[in-house]
Amino acid sequence: MAFEKYVKSRRSLDSCASIWLRGQIGLGKGATEYYKLKDYKFVVLLYDKEAEQIGIRVTNDDNEEGARTITKGKTGVVISARSFLCFYHIDHRVTRTYALDYNDNENLYVIDLQKPRQNNKRHGDSSWTR
Repeated sequence: MAFEKYVKSRRSLDSCASIWLRGQIGLGKGATEYYKLKDYKFVVLLYDKEAEQIGIRVTNDDNEEGARTITKGKTGVVISARSFLCFYHIDHRVTRTYALDYNDNENLYVIDLQKPRQNNKRHGDSSWTR
């Protein structure tokens, strides 16, 4: 068995999503790589008011109703979601970070708005790394 050299990463490889002040949803490098999100061109956003959860369904079908373009960056992907966040009165006055989970039954990624992460150093509110 060969040894691999570990080079410390400045970014967390944890599967997380952030809702940014400017009304965008950012999916971090860990989520992007683990779920192969760069293989997709679009997402459809859903919301469960009762559970206070955002659902993100990935697709390559630009004709799917509600399809939004995924912007691919160096480390993750970004979804423009200001109108979605405003429509459902989802607070985005402060950037917050959440775990990103996958729901097999619904075939979508889930952000639980009731469980923001703590100790976000850059924005002073809610993120951590393992």
